[in-house]
Amino acid sequence: MKNLNYYLNFLFDFVRNNVCNRIEKAVNKDNFKNLLEFFDIYSVYYDDLFASVLSQNANQDLTDDIFELLQKGSNAQKTYSAKYFYYIPDTVALEALSKYAFSDDEYLAYNCAEALSQMRDDISFDIALNNLDSEDDFEKLKAVKFFVAYGRNFPLND
Repeated sequence: MKNLNYYLNFLFDFVRNNVCNRIEKAVNKDNFKNLLEFFDIYSVYYDDLFASVLSQNANQDLTDDIFELLQKGSNAQKTYSAKYFYYIPDTVALEALSKYAFSDDEYLAYNCAEALSQMRDDISFDIALNNLDSEDDFEKLKAVKFFVAYGRNFPLND
């Protein structure tokens, strides 16, 4: 059974990589907005791909569309949108990213913290630092996860 799991993982990785390569090759300046159709169902395996491909074709209209998804979309759409702002660190998204950086949705919170890191947002960093002193262990955990995604060293309380 152990060998079967190994082969299944290899097969799924192969298929996933094949899909990524095909999407990358198929997207061009005329059809890149079609990737927004995939924003309805979140997959951690494709967020970097979608965001990087979109960022290569970024323009003000696309950024406006993705910003609207970040503000008003589903959690899946917000999560992909946050990853886009990691690649295109436009401070127009700063407030929305800060709002979702401590979300219960771990993927959304992670992508927001990463994007905030690219923007060097100290306000969210300070909020997370203050949350380390919270009486609520879940708030402390969210703060630690924020720091992991943000990628900066931070002081730990005993």
